Amino acid sequence: VLVADELLRQPAPAHAYGTHLKAWGADVAIPLLAGPQLCGLVLLGDKLSGDVYTADDLGLLRILGKQAAIALINARHFDEMVLLNEYHERLLNTMQDGVLAVDPQGRVLTCNPAAAAITGVPVADALGGPLDALGLGALPTPASGAATLETTLRARAGAVVPVLVTVTPFWRRWETAPCYLLVVRDLSELRALEREKLQAERFSTMGAMAASLAHEIKNPLVPIQTFAHLLPTQYDDAEFREAFSQTVVREVDRITRLVGQLLDLVRKPAADRAPVDLDAVMTQLLALVAPECARLGIRVHRTTAGRLPPLVGDAGQLYQALLNVLTNALQAMPDGGDLRITLDGDAHTVRARIHDSGPGVAPELVGRIFEPLFTTKTGGHGLGLALTYQFVKAHGGELHAHCPPDGGLAVTLLLPASTEAETEAVCT
Repeated sequence: VLVADELLRQPAPAHAYGTHLKAWGADVAIPLLAGPQLCGLVLLGDKLSGDVYTADDLGLLRILGKQAAIALINARHFDEMVLLNEYHERLLNTMQDGVLAVDPQGRVLTCNPAAAAITGVPVADALGGPLDALGLGALPTPASGAATLETTLRARAGAVVPVLVTVTPFWRRWETAPCYLLVVRDLSELRALEREKLQAERFSTMGAMAASLAHEIKNPLVPIQTFAHLLPTQYDDAEFREAFSQTVVREVDRITRLVGQLLDLVRKPAADRAPVDLDAVMTQLLALVAPECARLGIRVHRTTAGRLPPLVGDAGQLYQALLNVLTNALQAMPDGGDLRITLDGDAHTVRARIHDSGPGVAPELVGRIFEPLFTTKTGGHGLGLALTYQFVKAHGGELHAHCPPDGGLAVTLLLPASTEAETEAVCT
C-alpha cells in the first residue's frame, strides 16, 4: 500500500510517485494482488473525517485489496467460462454429425440438433432419457481410446438409417465408472452415392460386355450350326448323329455356363452374413485342388500367421472368390511351379495372398485382369476374377494384383475384420 504523504517525504523517485498520486487526487494506492498476480489498483482520496490513514486502516485496506483481487479474477473466469460454453454450444449446433454423451447408467447428458435429426427424437425428449430410446442397438464400450462401429439406427419415424458410430469413454471427477461420448454419422447419402456409382459402373461396361459376349457365344454356335446344316444329308449315319449330339450338348453347356456367370456378375450379390473361418475355407479349397496340383507338379507352400481375426460374411461367396484365384494360379503353371498362400491379419483386416510362379502378367495389363470378359488365356472367358472382385467388394473389402520381383502374379484379398459386437449380433 502506497501513502502519498509518506512518498512526498522521501527522495526521488519515491517523491515523484507521491506527486503523481496527489495530482490524481489520491492519498492511498491499494494493489489488487491475487498471489503473485497484480490485477489492478484502487486509489483512495482523503478520509471524509479529515483524519490521516492509520496503520490499522492500511492493514484493513490491504486485506480488502486481496479479496477484491480474488473477486475480480473469479469474475473474469466466469466470463471466460460463459464465452467458452457459448462457443461449445455453437459448435455442437453447427456440427453435421450427431453428438451424444451418456452417463454410466446410459442416460443421455448431451444431444445436439444433428443427433436429434438423425434419430428423429427432439433434444428435449432425448436429454435425461435412456440411450436405447434413440434407436441405437448394442454399442462397444471401450475401456480406453475410441471404438468405431458401422451399424443401423431405427429412427422414431420407423426408417432404418445406416450410421457410423464412434464411442469414446470419459470420466467425470466425482465418478469412477466411465461416461461415453458418441459421434454418430449418417451414411444414407454416402450409401446412395455408392449405389449410383455402382450402377454407373455397370452401365459403363455394358457395351464392352455385350460385344465380348456376342463373340464368346458365337464360338460355340459355329459347330452347332455346321452340324445342323449337315444333319439332313447325314441323318442316317449313326456315327454322325453321335458326334452331333455330343457336340450340341457340350457347346450348349458352355453357353449356359457363360450366361450363368454373366448373370452372377451383373446381379448384386446377396450376402448371407455369418461368421466365416477363412483358414478352414482355404483348407477345403487346397484339398479340392490337391489332385490337380499333383498332376501338374505344383508345390504348395501355405503359411497362416497365428489366429486370424474374426470375419463375418458369406462363406459361399468367399469360397468361390478364393477358388477363382486358385484356379487362375494353377492355369498359369501348366509345367509345374510353386504356389505360395499366406493368411494373416490384424485388428482391422483379414488378408489372403495367393502367389504363383507362372509367367506373370504384363505391367500394362495387371490393372485390367479384374475387368469382365478380359483374359490373357486362350479359351478363357475372363469372368472368374471379375466375379472374385464383385464378391470381395460386396464384403467391403479390396482386391489387388501385382507382379513381384521374383516373378509370377500375386493376388491379395483384403477383407474387413468384424468387431466382437458385430460377430455377436450376427450370431444372435
